[in-house]
Amino acid sequence: MSESAILERRLDRLRLERDAALQRPADRRAPAAPWAALARSAESRAERLATSLDGTWVQGPGGGHVRIEPEPIELPVDRDRVAALPDHPGPDVPLVCLDTETTGLATGAGTLAFLVGLGWWTGSTFRQVQLLLPDEAGEGGLLDALAGLLPPAGWLVTYNGRSFDWPLLVARFRLNRRPPPTLAGHLDLLPFVRRVYRHRLTDARLKTVESELLGARRQHDIEGWEIPGRYLEMLRGGPVEPIGEVVRHNHEDVRSLARLMAHAERHLGATTDRRSAPTGDLFRLARAYRRNRRDDDALDCLDAAPQGPP
Repeated sequence: MSESAILERRLDRLRLERDAALQRPADRRAPAAPWAALARSAESRAERLATSLDGTWVQGPGGGHVRIEPEPIELPVDRDRVAALPDHPGPDVPLVCLDTETTGLATGAGTLAFLVGLGWWTGSTFRQVQLLLPDEAGEGGLLDALAGLLPPAGWLVTYNGRSFDWPLLVARFRLNRRPPPTLAGHLDLLPFVRRVYRHRLTDARLKTVESELLGARRQHDIEGWEIPGRYLEMLRGGPVEPIGEVVRHNHEDVRSLARLMAHAERHLGATTDRRSAPTGDLFRLARAYRRNRRDDDALDCLDAAPQGPP
């Protein structure tokens, strides 16, 4: 058989297959889009997280998040005495303690803040709320909820938040085409700890401040380096229960910010209390006042010290 005859037979076979395909009824069952399956998976994960953490699954126009509200505690803080400390806000300024848990330590586009913990005072009661992201697709909803909880006239209270937590959140707002919340100020307690207490601490980590300054020790606390892996493992289909330790870690971080403020207020916020404060703290507090050109307060610290410089 010639090559032309062979080619002609192949063409005839292709025509028959084409005609048969055109005569078959179309399959009306379109395959489910991959994103639909992912959305169902994320919603199921969110519901399991809400149940596991005794939280609430909140769905908004920008996406969904889990809202967790720990039990409030009585933690009175005298705001007039807080305002007397260097670089601290006035007594009428709303304060919001903030801490984040993230997928990394960078503040660029690749790092996600998947858990935001907040705390504030209502009278002498300290209240907390945590916003947890079950899936990156719901980040807009979490940011909307966060923006609604930050008063424009308020100050943030963080620990290294001026360098990390807040710049990261600002970047996430902008990536989601949302304006970052407007705030009146930011009190980062890490510089205050370094200026006043660092001389008698092993290091300036918040956990060290808790144990060596506040006299508190966490039980069964997760290490910070483990946190991103726990979250990413959950996104890959792992169990949701290990996230509970991350949520407890964040809860304690936020509460420690409030306790640290209360400790500084009780021991350094007034002349009568300073007389029982360690001498080293008083001399370093005097230097902080001197930097703010508050010479009378600096002299008051020196007068309260029972002895000369340590």
